[in-house]
Amino acid sequence: MIDMSTLYEHDDYETALDSFHTSNCKWSSFVDVHIKVSKNRCPICESPLDGSITRLSNSGNIVIIDATVDHY
Repeated sequence: MIDMSTLYEHDDYETALDSFHTSNCKWSSFVDVHIKVSKNRCPICESPLDGSITRLSNSGNIVIIDATVDHY
C-alpha cells in the first residue's frame, strides 16, 4: 500500500480542494494530485495506472485493463 499521507502537503492539494468546493464533479478535482502522490499507481494495490495491465478475454484476445485511481 502506498503511503498517501503526503497528499495534504502536496503543492497542488489546495488547488484541488478549492476546485472540490466549487465543482459539480467533486472526485475529479483530486485525481491529478492523487496520481502525482502515488506516482501513477493505485494507492491500494499499487497497480500501474498507465494502461499497461492486460489479460486474456474469454475469446482469447488480449484486453487492456483500464485501471483508475478509484477502482477500489
